[in-house]
Amino acid sequence: MVGIEIHSDSHFEYSPEHMLIYLDNEEVGKITSSAYSPRLDKNIALGIIKKRKDKVNQIYSLRKNKKELNILVCDLPFLRNK
Repeated sequence: MVGIEIHSDSHFEYSPEHMLIYLDNEEVGKITSSAYSPRLDKNIALGIIKKRKDKVNQIYSLRKNKKELNILVCDLPFLRNK
């Protein structure tokens, strides 16, 4: 399970389906839940992806409404205790 930042100009619309995650046009996982975070001022999600050899912070993509959106797969939690 990984955290995801969805790079989009607007608030990410709710989708009842698990959207597929791609890396270099290969299906590598899916988003399980997503929401706009007012505190972080960005669209965030949780997802499940295949085990990777590379570091977590890579640019992946997803397809919604025939558009490709870049997403950043990142470490959890989104917020750290101070």
